[in-house]
Amino acid sequence: MKIIHSIFTFAIGGAETMLADIINQQCKSASVNFIIVNDKINPDLLQAIDQRVNVFLLNRKESHKFQLLSAYLK
Repeated sequence: MKIIHSIFTFAIGGAETMLADIINQQCKSASVNFIIVNDKINPDLLQAIDQRVNVFLLNRKESHKFQLLSAYLK
């Protein structure tokens, strides 16, 4: 089975810590890919991800959602 997880930021927080735990369990029996969109990343939490997980860092600068919406509507 192939699994893809995607998150905008990977800083310290409840959702991020839970996702790291889930990913580390899933990689024991599946091919796991993890995409982090923005450049806000906690290096300690990222290092806690199992090495069997394919991690993709897009390093996009954080932006306000309304800016994205206004750019889309133009």
